[in-house]
Amino acid sequence: MKTSYLALFYRSWPRLASKALQATTANLPNSFAIGLFCVAALCAAPVPLKAQDQDPFYYEIRPLFENGEQLGQVYRFRNVGLIQCLNGDLLAFVEARHDVSDHSEKDVLMRRSKDRGTTWGPYEAVWGHLEEDHAGWKDPAPVVDKATGRLFYFMNTNESEKRLFYMTSDDSGYTWSDPIRIPDSLLRPEWKRWRNNPGPAIQLKVGKYKHRMLIPGHIVTHEDRHFSVVWYSDDHGESWQVSETAVQGSDEVSIIELSDGRVLMNIRSHGELDPGLDPAYRNFMYSDNGGESWYGLETKRDLPWESGHGSLAKMELDDGNLLFAIHPLVVKRKDL
Repeated sequence: MKTSYLALFYRSWPRLASKALQATTANLPNSFAIGLFCVAALCAAPVPLKAQDQDPFYYEIRPLFENGEQLGQVYRFRNVGLIQCLNGDLLAFVEARHDVSDHSEKDVLMRRSKDRGTTWGPYEAVWGHLEEDHAGWKDPAPVVDKATGRLFYFMNTNESEKRLFYMTSDDSGYTWSDPIRIPDSLLRPEWKRWRNNPGPAIQLKVGKYKHRMLIPGHIVTHEDRHFSVVWYSDDHGESWQVSETAVQGSDEVSIIELSDGRVLMNIRSHGELDPGLDPAYRNFMYSDNGGESWYGLETKRDLPWESGHGSLAKMELDDGNLLFAIHPLVVKRKDL
């Protein structure tokens, strides 16, 4: 049984973050960072610190979303998205499954923190599952438009992943719009389905494409070939476009803006089902046109990988940026 854990790190976050292997990350204030750890309960013990790590430092790990009965429904939680609103509130969204299956009914639940993650409010129901076809909402992907303050929450549905939706909030997540569907006209003839990926979306901060919002995802062709893409908007979500595809075999991705304005994509390989990437390592690609197309495939052999989604996090410091690639190394426990 899995539980989503909240990890609070103060001061020495970079040292400990290098040890973290399973996380979904969010915006990182200068001296404080939040990680949402999706780990089995038995694996949730604090990471041992070496002597050189034990300078002034504080951290703790505690449950954020716990499997069981919440709001009158028994849930199994999976896939967490974390975002910071312009008012400073942190919102944590979760895929609230009625059963363990990927194709079970799912609701959208949320918790709020007003003190940068130290304490969290009650579970809140943002939206329920689709009654008409028993579909569930998958893969939370939040982003805030810092030019307008509007929050966007992207999600997709179970039934063959053919439908992509988003909701918006203009009051820091206290109220939400009805789900709005991304038009099927963006689904190209050679594609049979698409979905956004779990984890935070981004808004570009510098250069020609400043304020563009990017939503990571991937598509599947009629020949069952997998390709990563992003959806992007230059008009604050009034309309959306979809990028060119990344390399064949690319699956779930996370993205981040580099200091020079390029966009970096961290790619999950679809593996032997769709060969095209080395499935033993994480793979990366770049975009120099705001995510419209991708180039420069790199296989990072110092980042071994077995399975699962990975994330990228950026810490902005006075003397430059630190990037963190966070992903599981192994699927099964070993060396017990």
